Amino acid sequence: MKELKIDLKPLLEKSAIITLKNIRGPEFVMSGSGSKMVGSRHALFGSRGMEFEKFRDFGPEDDANRVDWVASLRAQKTLIRVYSEEQNKEIIFFVDVSSSMSYSSHGKLKNEYAAELVATSIYALANSGDAIGMITFTDKIGVKVDPDSGMNQFARVVRELSKPEAYEGKFDFNKAISDLVGYRKRSCVLIIVSDFIGLKPGWEETLKRLRYMGYELIGIGIRDPLDDKFPQQHFIGQVVISDPFGSSQMLMEPNKIAEKYKEYNKKELEHIKNTFTKARGDFLLLHTNEPFIEKLSKFFLGVD
Repeated sequence: MKELKIDLKPLLEKSAIITLKNIRGPEFVMSGSGSKMVGSRHALFGSRGMEFEKFRDFGPEDDANRVDWVASLRAQKTLIRVYSEEQNKEIIFFVDVSSSMSYSSHGKLKNEYAAELVATSIYALANSGDAIGMITFTDKIGVKVDPDSGMNQFARVVRELSKPEAYEGKFDFNKAISDLVGYRKRSCVLIIVSDFIGLKPGWEETLKRLRYMGYELIGIGIRDPLDDKFPQQHFIGQVVISDPFGSSQMLMEPNKIAEKYKEYNKKELEHIKNTFTKARGDFLLLHTNEPFIEKLSKFFLGVD
């Protein structure tokens, strides 16, 4: 890659407001340039990465979203779940930088979008006290930013994500995960950021093994609109498409295969989501022509 355009300032400002409101309550307002991010992993990930400890009575100061209605009905009183943090759990963003991520049909490359998403998320957690890291991958692991906390960690991640030479390459999820497990000596909250294009047979078992090893899994799918369906317009004649992981090309007529292409990708994305669910994980699909802050916040926090 020759150049990467990553615009973080407006995203960081909006992310800071959403995260701080969730931590301090809706009445919190940022003031001055010295505002400090505070909170914990729970501020961004809710109960993810935390263990259930007990139920307790609901109080006027509690968030109604934490009410366990099934337990409340059984006990005939309003109860909320109490979680205890797993202090040894770390958060790793596992970021796909393979060649298919270097694509855009509208101006924002998938890898630019992914870089902005990862950097914004780490910024929101920078002063939480949790150890957060990043590892990039193609058909093997690449850049490694070991887990740490603080704003210096955010700067390290941005520096690595801004290097064009860190991008491009083949894609092999199974092999990359094998490399990850060999490199990491303990499990973590693993957030996999990828377009999930080019998955090879057996990747489902690979994901399941991660769960058995103690990893908590979150998948964030980054897709260009054309990855899922062709635009609603009539093409004239044939077009040439290229394999992002090789040199092969082929001619096709989009008008003839548009519906089959759309249906195939719909089923593939449903399969990916179901596979994460079976591994007791979560999956969020994002498209590069849409802002991610609101969807990310709703997914992790339930914030509209």
